[in-house]
Amino acid sequence: AILKKHGHFSGKTAGCTNTIMAMFYQLGSVDIIGGYANNNKPFMAQAKKAGIWHSGSSGILPGDIIVFGRGSESNHTELAIGDDLDISGTYKGGCYRRKRSSHSSDILGYARPKYDKMGGMDDLQIVIAASDVLIGVYGTQDTRKRLLSVFGVENAQKIQDCVTEAVKTNIEDKIIAVACIADHYTTRSEERRVEKECRSRW
Repeated sequence: AILKKHGHFSGKTAGCTNTIMAMFYQLGSVDIIGGYANNNKPFMAQAKKAGIWHSGSSGILPGDIIVFGRGSESNHTELAIGDDLDISGTYKGGCYRRKRSSHSSDILGYARPKYDKMGGMDDLQIVIAASDVLIGVYGTQDTRKRLLSVFGVENAQKIQDCVTEAVKTNIEDKIIAVACIADHYTTRSEERRVEKECRSRW
Protein backbone atom coordinates (compact mmCIF):
# COMPACT_ATOMS: atom_id res chain seq x y z
CA ALA A 1 0.00 0.00 0.00
CA ILE A 2 2.85 2.40 0.82
CA LEU A 3 4.58 1.73 -2.50
CA LYS A 4 1.32 2.03 -4.45
CA LYS A 5 0.81 5.43 -2.85
CA HIS A 6 4.10 6.55 -4.42
CA GLY A 7 3.33 4.94 -7.79
CA HIS A 8 5.91 2.16 -7.63
CA PHE A 9 4.17 -1.12 -6.97
CA SER A 10 1.13 -2.85 -8.43
CA GLY A 11 1.44 -6.42 -7.09
CA LYS A 12 -0.17 -8.01 -4.04
CA THR A 13 3.00 -8.63 -2.02
CA ALA A 14 6.33 -6.82 -1.69
CA GLY A 15 9.67 -8.59 -2.06
CA CYS A 16 12.74 -8.04 0.11
CA THR A 17 13.98 -4.82 -1.50
CA ASN A 18 10.50 -3.37 -1.90
CA THR A 19 9.81 -3.98 1.79
CA ILE A 20 12.87 -1.91 2.70
CA MET A 21 11.83 0.77 0.22
CA ALA A 22 8.41 0.91 1.91
CA MET A 23 10.09 1.34 5.31
CA PHE A 24 12.03 4.36 4.11
CA TYR A 25 9.03 5.88 2.32
CA GLN A 26 7.07 5.51 5.55
CA LEU A 27 9.86 7.37 7.35
CA GLY A 28 9.75 10.07 4.67
CA SER A 29 13.42 9.58 3.90
CA VAL A 30 13.83 7.43 0.78
CA ASP A 31 16.34 9.96 -0.56
CA ILE A 32 18.92 8.91 2.04
CA ILE A 33 19.21 5.52 0.31
CA GLY A 34 19.57 7.07 -3.15
CA GLY A 35 15.87 6.89 -4.02
CA TYR A 36 13.56 4.03 -4.96
CA ALA A 37 14.89 0.77 -6.40
CA ASN A 38 12.66 -2.16 -7.31
CA ASN A 39 15.25 -4.90 -6.76
CA ASN A 40 18.58 -5.61 -5.10
CA LYS A 41 20.69 -5.19 -8.24
CA PRO A 42 19.55 -1.63 -9.08
CA PHE A 43 19.70 -0.83 -5.36
CA MET A 44 23.38 -1.82 -5.29
CA ALA A 45 24.05 0.34 -8.35
CA GLN A 46 22.41 3.43 -6.93
CA ALA A 47 24.00 2.91 -3.50
CA LYS A 48 27.41 2.94 -5.17
CA LYS A 49 26.46 6.05 -7.13
CA ALA A 50 25.28 7.76 -3.93
CA GLY A 51 28.57 6.93 -2.18
CA ILE A 52 26.95 4.88 0.58
CA TRP A 53 28.10 1.40 -0.54
CA HIS A 54 30.58 -0.76 1.42
CA SER A 55 31.85 -4.05 -0.02
CA GLY A 56 32.02 -7.14 2.17
CA SER A 57 30.62 -7.71 5.64
CA SER A 58 33.13 -5.92 7.86
CA GLY A 59 31.75 -3.07 9.97
CA ILE A 60 27.99 -3.66 9.57
CA LEU A 61 25.93 -1.55 11.98
CA PRO A 62 22.21 -1.46 12.85
CA GLY A 63 20.40 0.50 10.14
CA ASP A 64 22.63 -0.71 7.30
CA ILE A 65 21.00 -2.40 4.30
CA ILE A 66 22.74 -5.69 3.53
CA VAL A 67 22.80 -7.23 0.06
CA PHE A 68 23.30 -11.00 -0.21
CA GLY A 69 24.23 -12.98 -3.30
CA ARG A 70 26.15 -15.79 -4.93
CA GLY A 71 29.37 -14.92 -6.71
CA SER A 72 28.81 -11.38 -7.96
CA GLU A 73 25.05 -11.79 -8.47
CA SER A 74 22.81 -10.29 -5.80
CA ASN A 75 19.65 -12.09 -4.71
CA HIS A 76 18.39 -10.66 -1.42
CA THR A 77 18.39 -7.60 0.87
CA GLU A 78 17.83 -7.25 4.62
CA LEU A 79 17.95 -4.42 7.15
CA ALA A 80 20.55 -4.93 9.91
CA ILE A 81 19.25 -4.37 13.44
CA GLY A 82 21.86 -6.08 15.61
CA ASP A 83 24.70 -8.58 15.88
CA ASP A 84 23.80 -11.34 13.40
CA LEU A 85 20.19 -10.12 13.36
CA ASP A 86 18.27 -8.46 10.53
CA ILE A 87 14.75 -7.64 9.46
CA SER A 88 13.78 -9.63 6.35
CA GLY A 89 10.75 -8.70 4.29
CA THR A 90 10.39 -12.21 2.88
CA TYR A 91 10.77 -14.45 5.93
CA LYS A 92 8.07 -16.74 7.33
CA GLY A 93 5.62 -15.21 4.86
CA GLY A 94 6.05 -11.70 6.19
CA CYS A 95 8.43 -9.18 7.74
CA TYR A 96 10.32 -10.73 10.66
CA ARG A 97 13.59 -10.76 12.56
CA ARG A 98 16.03 -13.29 11.17
CA LYS A 99 19.55 -14.46 12.02
CA ARG A 100 21.94 -13.22 9.35
CA SER A 101 24.01 -16.38 9.63
CA SER A 102 20.98 -18.51 8.68
CA HIS A 103 21.09 -17.14 5.13
CA SER A 104 22.63 -19.52 2.60
CA SER A 105 24.05 -16.74 0.42
CA ASP A 106 27.14 -14.62 0.99
CA ILE A 107 27.14 -10.95 1.92
CA LEU A 108 28.21 -8.91 -1.10
CA GLY A 109 28.17 -5.65 0.82
CA TYR A 110 25.94 -3.12 2.49
CA ALA A 111 24.63 0.42 2.11
CA ARG A 112 24.81 2.87 5.00
CA PRO A 113 21.99 5.40 4.57
CA LYS A 114 22.75 9.04 5.29
CA TYR A 115 20.82 9.13 8.54
CA ASP A 116 20.39 12.32 10.54
CA LYS A 117 21.99 12.37 13.97
CA MET A 118 19.64 10.70 16.44
CA GLY A 119 17.92 12.83 19.06
CA GLY A 120 17.23 11.87 22.64
CA MET A 121 15.33 8.61 23.14
CA ASP A 122 12.30 8.59 25.42
CA ASP A 123 11.98 6.22 28.37
CA LEU A 124 10.07 3.53 26.46
CA GLN A 125 12.61 3.53 23.62
CA ILE A 126 15.41 3.17 26.16
CA VAL A 127 13.68 0.22 27.84
CA ILE A 128 13.01 -1.51 24.50
CA ALA A 129 16.65 -1.08 23.45
CA ALA A 130 17.81 -2.30 26.87
CA SER A 131 15.54 -5.32 26.52
CA ASP A 132 17.15 -6.11 23.19
CA VAL A 133 20.53 -5.89 24.89
CA LEU A 134 19.35 -8.36 27.54
CA ILE A 135 18.22 -10.94 24.99
CA GLY A 136 21.49 -10.64 23.04
CA VAL A 137 20.48 -8.57 20.00
CA TYR A 138 23.63 -6.43 20.21
CA GLY A 139 26.08 -9.13 21.22
CA THR A 140 28.50 -8.66 24.11
CA GLN A 141 31.43 -6.50 25.23
CA ASP A 142 33.15 -4.65 22.34
CA THR A 143 30.57 -5.76 19.78
CA ARG A 144 27.75 -4.43 21.95
CA LYS A 145 29.55 -1.13 22.49
CA ARG A 146 30.16 -0.70 18.74
CA LEU A 147 26.57 -1.51 17.76
CA LEU A 148 25.02 0.68 20.45
CA SER A 149 27.12 3.60 19.17
CA VAL A 150 24.49 4.16 16.46
CA PHE A 151 22.19 5.58 19.14
CA GLY A 152 24.66 8.29 20.10
CA VAL A 153 26.81 8.58 23.23
CA GLU A 154 24.09 9.89 25.55
CA ASN A 155 21.43 7.39 24.48
CA ALA A 156 23.89 4.48 24.58
CA GLN A 157 24.80 5.36 28.17
CA LYS A 158 21.13 5.52 29.16
CA ILE A 159 20.56 2.11 27.56
CA GLN A 160 23.52 0.64 29.44
CA ASP A 161 22.32 2.22 32.71
CA CYS A 162 18.90 0.65 32.17
CA VAL A 163 20.52 -2.74 31.53
CA THR A 164 22.61 -2.40 34.69
CA GLU A 165 19.54 -1.53 36.75
CA ALA A 166 17.57 -4.41 35.21
CA VAL A 167 20.28 -6.91 36.10
CA LYS A 168 20.34 -5.61 39.69
CA THR A 169 16.57 -5.99 40.03
CA ASN A 170 14.00 -8.03 38.10
CA ILE A 171 14.59 -8.15 34.35
CA GLU A 172 11.51 -10.20 33.43
CA ASP A 173 9.19 -7.23 32.90
CA LYS A 174 11.68 -5.58 30.54
CA ILE A 175 12.38 -8.76 28.57
CA ILE A 176 8.71 -9.58 28.19
CA ALA A 177 7.92 -6.23 26.57
CA VAL A 178 10.48 -6.65 23.83
CA ALA A 179 9.66 -10.33 23.41
CA CYS A 180 6.09 -9.36 22.55
CA ILE A 181 7.23 -6.65 20.12
CA ALA A 182 9.76 -8.99 18.48
CA ASP A 183 7.10 -11.67 17.97
CA HIS A 184 8.93 -14.29 20.02
CA TYR A 185 5.53 -15.55 21.19
CA THR A 186 3.89 -17.26 18.23
CA THR A 187 0.64 -18.73 19.56
CA ARG A 188 -2.42 -16.55 20.05
CA SER A 189 -2.84 -17.65 23.68
CA GLU A 190 0.75 -16.62 24.43
CA GLU A 191 0.23 -13.28 22.67
CA ARG A 192 -2.84 -12.57 24.83
CA ARG A 193 -0.99 -13.51 28.01
CA VAL A 194 2.03 -11.35 27.15
CA GLU A 195 -0.12 -8.42 26.06
CA LYS A 196 -2.11 -8.57 29.31
CA GLU A 197 1.05 -8.68 31.40
CA CYS A 198 2.69 -5.87 29.44
CA ARG A 199 -0.37 -3.66 29.88
CA SER A 200 -0.44 -4.31 33.61
CA ARG A 201 3.24 -3.42 33.91
CA TRP A 202 3.24 -0.39 31.62
